[in-house]
Amino acid sequence: NQEYDRLVLDVAPRAKTHEERMAIFTQAEQMLMDDLPVLPIYTYTTKHLVHPSVKNIANNIMDQQSYREIYLEGAED
Repeated sequence: NQEYDRLVLDVAPRAKTHEERMAIFTQAEQMLMDDLPVLPIYTYTTKHLVHPSVKNIANNIMDQQSYREIYLEGAED
């Protein structure tokens, strides 16, 4: 599907925000599921237990964290 390729390869990488990028990937994933050129037999899932004082953790599609932005609320520098 050329529209799927365009969204994933051209549009998503140019998205200005994480939210915009995720919306584009959601749209592309829906196209993939509607066309069903592949039949997924496994979907990766994960759970993260995070203490409430841990701030600025962001989930992402690769399940990788950028520890540079994470901090503990109330912790001294």
